[in-house]
Amino acid sequence: KYKALTENNRKKAKKKDEVFYKALDVLNQAKNATNLMQKESLARNAIELFESIAGYSSANTFLQQAKELVLETEKKVEENERISKEKCEEAERIAIQQRGWRNAGRCQYCGGELKGFFSKRCVSCSRPKDY
Repeated sequence: KYKALTENNRKKAKKKDEVFYKALDVLNQAKNATNLMQKESLARNAIELFESIAGYSSANTFLQQAKELVLETEKKVEENERISKEKCEEAERIAIQQRGWRNAGRCQYCGGELKGFFSKRCVSCSRPKDY
């Protein structure tokens, strides 16, 4: 009976070892991933694997690393979204400004005065009228 229990404990320990090394592999893949969404997904998978073997020696250290990687990735995604939104707003502001200058008969690039009889050019930036 004792031998059967010992064999069962060995099998459980071996299974935990396998899960631990798989979790380490997934965490390393997450660290090396270039795509932020993929990095976050892999880090979350590593967290699940490490949590499934809670109490295993040194799993907590790597679990913490995986959690930090997820937080870092989430911050980068939020920053990228913020930058993208700002760029869209700036492009929209410039388009509105250019439209106003065109409607006023001015250079659409700088708002300068257009001069010339056959081909009009901006006095400020020397670009031709192209609208």
